[in-house]
Amino acid sequence: MKAPKPDLAWSSLYLITFLAATLYIFMEWLFAITRPSYMNNLGLGQQVQVFLFASGLLGIVCFLLLSPLAVLSFLPRLKPYQNTLIKIGLLLPALIFAALILILVDNFTYTLYRFGIVSTTGLSRVLYILGFLLAAILCYRSLLGTMHGLSQHIRVRKWSPKWIFGLLIGALLLFIAIPAITNRFGISTTPIARAAEAAQRPNILLITSDGVDANHMSVYGYARDTTPNLRALAGSALVAENAFSNAGPTAGSVIAIYTGKYPAETRLLYPPDILKGVDAYQHLPGILRSLGYKTAQFTLPHFLDAYELNLLDGFDEANGRSAVQSQFLSAANRVLPSDYAVFTYDLSNRLLDRLRHIFFLKRMTNPYDLVAGKPGRFVDQQRLESLRQALTTAEKPVFVHIHLMVTHGDTFEPPQQKFSAGQEVEDQEPWSVDFYDDTILEFDRDIGNLVKDLTEQGLLDKTVLVIGSDHGQKWDQLQRLPLIFRFPNGQHAGRLQANAQNLDIAPTLLDYLGVDQPDWMSGQSLISGELKQRPIFGVSSQGQEPDQDGEFVVNWEKISAPFYQFGELTLVDCQTWFRLDLTDLDWESGIVAGSTAACPPDSVITDEVAFQLMVEHLAENGFDVASLDSLPSKPPDSN
Repeated sequence: MKAPKPDLAWSSLYLITFLAATLYIFMEWLFAITRPSYMNNLGLGQQVQVFLFASGLLGIVCFLLLSPLAVLSFLPRLKPYQNTLIKIGLLLPALIFAALILILVDNFTYTLYRFGIVSTTGLSRVLYILGFLLAAILCYRSLLGTMHGLSQHIRVRKWSPKWIFGLLIGALLLFIAIPAITNRFGISTTPIARAAEAAQRPNILLITSDGVDANHMSVYGYARDTTPNLRALAGSALVAENAFSNAGPTAGSVIAIYTGKYPAETRLLYPPDILKGVDAYQHLPGILRSLGYKTAQFTLPHFLDAYELNLLDGFDEANGRSAVQSQFLSAANRVLPSDYAVFTYDLSNRLLDRLRHIFFLKRMTNPYDLVAGKPGRFVDQQRLESLRQALTTAEKPVFVHIHLMVTHGDTFEPPQQKFSAGQEVEDQEPWSVDFYDDTILEFDRDIGNLVKDLTEQGLLDKTVLVIGSDHGQKWDQLQRLPLIFRFPNGQHAGRLQANAQNLDIAPTLLDYLGVDQPDWMSGQSLISGELKQRPIFGVSSQGQEPDQDGEFVVNWEKISAPFYQFGELTLVDCQTWFRLDLTDLDWESGIVAGSTAACPPDSVITDEVAFQLMVEHLAENGFDVASLDSLPSKPPDSN
């Protein structure tokens, strides 16, 4: 008996799968360009190219997954089961649609009500499993009916399957070909160490704490003894008395430390900004890794995470994730423009993170819990323990950056109360000096305990210890910051009065290791001899505002040409600071609080000279400075 002719067509399954993949990418792309993300900084043409490329990539992956079933259906023994094989293949687009429904529902509930998959715990995740499976079943039933009708329509119209397959494959190849006609970014090589370098390199520990003013530290002359351990350490350390941040936001400041580049050059201030092109590969962690260092970052996931900020080939581990998890992103960045690679990487993670969470495979991290004002929100002790483990288990020298959050405001939760003794934590006013000083004392205790551990393990004189901060209190880049280097055996100890900046950290470490400073680093080594006076530039953000829940979000209505997310530019020269508001074009200047920098009378610059230096800084980094044709007037109440 002759087998019945199949009533389903492979061409209809491939067409449905193509449409499912394209729709899924479109909805995720639409979400990306309408929320704060790196996509907002692209032109419409670039955004469309990203969408087409991702659609083509997912479409090709889906077609490859269906191909084994299609090949099997042409085997003589399996021809009678073609309908069954096509129905099995239909599971793929059904799951794509179910995933899309899951993502859309989660986006909706979390955006409006701050409730979603990431906030579920325990058995409540089972409800999402049931919902996802129910959506898959309903989508499958609906698509099966659609495919029957489409297969019949194809036969009635006598459309050639070869023509349909040719059209679909041609469209996918066209989508994928787009990156080939866009500009490729070259990847520069890292510097090579000089021949005189030591065979055994020291460990390098970079310890930063959030929002610490030097003016509140006794090691810098503060009346309260908030830093007894650092005062003791200072006797064998290089202490920069007048150090400054290069950015108000944490991400911009730390990336400037890593890269030795001004934020105006990398265009990275705060998430969703990311490093792009060669900037993603030109950084201190990458150089140290190429020299044989084991590199690790223990900071703030999502807000200050190397992988999230697209810092590539730099850290072996970042906040519990290994570099293996980012091999796809690194490889993609090498052959694709960064925007294509990051969107594809983010796209897959958004779905996989949710599926792993609801199926109890790996819990998602809620980024808002990391900055919300709740007890125990900042796991500094876990970060310190991770650092200790990295030191004790490494078989080669390590570079570790740890960012502590106990000093983060605007309210504080010191584990021990000395200066705020007798005051209730819940009743403190924002930016309370007593509670703030207590957190600096806690930071100092952490440093003291770390130094004690290093000493007991015989590692102190095999380690370069760098202690600093990302920005001043209230995200002010015009406050003096702590910057202390403790080199092995107390080398280069002393007090440095010339102005320094976080941008100098990477060149100083490379100089100590005997590695030539690359041309793309803008800072200067602090141990190479007399440090010449130079202007120090800083930037702050524009468009960040608190929402109804008190969380800072980006107001994209304020992000516009010619300066986009850059709200102000500052300059510090000797003891004088200058601030240019890039939004309202206001101008201010004043004296740096507590500065000890020596300033010869003939070295003091005027407002006009400072303004011209700022304009040149912006122009050198590709900004349109046509609107900055003259020095703005100072506000009436300005000193």
